[in-house]
Amino acid sequence: MDILSSRRSDLNWANCCNKLKYRADPSAVDSIAETAAEFLTEKWCVNVDLIVPVPPSNTGRKRQPVLEVAAAISDGPESNSASTAL
Repeated sequence: MDILSSRRSDLNWANCCNKLKYRADPSAVDSIAETAAEFLTEKWCVNVDLIVPVPPSNTGRKRQPVLEVAAAISDGPESNSASTAL
């Protein structure tokens, strides 16, 4: 992987996190979940049996990014996870 490809990937990750957290844009959930799941399986080479999300820091948000991403990782790539409840 060349350095430009890596930086584009980092920028996309940051953009998706920003969209989800600060703009409540659910379209970013699947991208974040796919990236996190890929990291776990390809970089750490682990199979995840249990996901325990960190409690939300801002409980006033209508959408809770941490819970949505955890649900999306749990559901896997075959489902549309933005509306999944824990």
